[in-house]
Amino acid sequence: MERMRNFKKGVLAVVVFLFLAGTVRADTITVGPGGPGGGYDYATIQEGVDAAVSGADTVVVADGTYTGDGNRDINFLGKAITVRSENGARNCIIDCNGSQAEPHRGFYFHNFEGLDSVVDGFTITNGYGQLEDEGLGIEGAGGGGIRCYQSCPKIINCIFRTNSGGTEGIGGGIFYNRPDLVDNDPEIINCVFQENSGWGGGIHICSTNDGVRITNCTFYDNEEYAISVGYCSVVNVTLRNSIFWKNAGDVETYSIGKCGWPSVNDYYNLLGVIADPCFADPEGGDFHLKSEAGRWDPNSESWVVDANTSIAIDAGDPGSDWSLEPCPNGGRINMGAYGGTAEASKSTLVECFPCEHPDYAEWLARGAPYCWCYPRQCHGDADGEIFMRGKCYHWVSYPELDLFVEGFPEPVDAYVDPATDPWICADFDHDKELRGKMYYYVGYDDLDIFLANWPIMAWDGPEPDCLEVP
Repeated sequence: MERMRNFKKGVLAVVVFLFLAGTVRADTITVGPGGPGGGYDYATIQEGVDAAVSGADTVVVADGTYTGDGNRDINFLGKAITVRSENGARNCIIDCNGSQAEPHRGFYFHNFEGLDSVVDGFTITNGYGQLEDEGLGIEGAGGGGIRCYQSCPKIINCIFRTNSGGTEGIGGGIFYNRPDLVDNDPEIINCVFQENSGWGGGIHICSTNDGVRITNCTFYDNEEYAISVGYCSVVNVTLRNSIFWKNAGDVETYSIGKCGWPSVNDYYNLLGVIADPCFADPEGGDFHLKSEAGRWDPNSESWVVDANTSIAIDAGDPGSDWSLEPCPNGGRINMGAYGGTAEASKSTLVECFPCEHPDYAEWLARGAPYCWCYPRQCHGDADGEIFMRGKCYHWVSYPELDLFVEGFPEPVDAYVDPATDPWICADFDHDKELRGKMYYYVGYDDLDIFLANWPIMAWDGPEPDCLEVP
């Protein structure tokens, strides 16, 4: 018996050891001025990357301007890690101090990094793309801010300003070369490209047979096209919710010899020939959109009101996620670098239904029916009428019955327009679940509400608040 107990203890110890050995401990590595002397783990970004464990760690960089060796030409070494600023791109600057005599860039990815290698929230400036020997006899310049060779990192919430593509002048902000050798499509999200130079001043993509996704970015005053795509490429670039203004050309595609021709899939973008997007202060680097309802001012760190409103507000892809935008947000994402974020400019759309209400998203999905805003709508008052026989009464009667009959039973699993589908106002309980599927539905629960309130008159005075959170 004693031998059996010892055997079980031994097996348990082995199981625990194997479990712990297979568990990777996620850690946060801090980088800041002075390193350990300043209360941080390391003084340079490269030191933080070197120490990080792939697949587990995050490197957080404190506010400040980072220059010199260890803070430029940063190499992820193939690691699946996130390197992010502590408080956003405006507060964390990588100044490459690059020049033709001493070329330097912000980051250099060339070890098959994928989307689990993330750069988040930096201003990268004054980069100059140097020549790189990338094997197979290939040597090239380009990518003053970031160069990606056979790599597809995710780049989000960054600002690329006054970077140069270098001696060959290719891809001032970002240069992609052969990203198709990694099983991911590169993603660039919520970034600003300002006053970068080179062929494809903002981004240049070449020699790939795969896709690149650029979402909610702003391109301003870049030279030789904001984006250039080509050189033996059949790449499909998906460009969505982005703004182009005052660039020397917006998007260029080209091909060499018998190579395939690249394509750009344009989804809800504002190009420079359409209209002024009304940036707050583009020369000063503030690309928030002006709004009469409210715009975030990064200098005062407060919401301010403008005299006009940008046409790029509530103008993005209806299928894009707008849920992080502040209220009122119109239920549709803004274009540009701050669309879909907490710093998105507010919508001037007049809404009777409070965006703080838990049913707000449902209200928008149903076509924003105004009847939901009637104080007694959930008590069967579909039309909101309060006039009868010269007195102000709420009345649940034949108009409600007509709407109810029109919509019963009417399951619809698509967008509802209350202008053409007024029966939605007879959906008194605002419930859309039917037989395990999510439908907009006027059904028996609504009939119960209707019958309980018909014909009931209610005088003006305190009324039930249908929008009140239960």
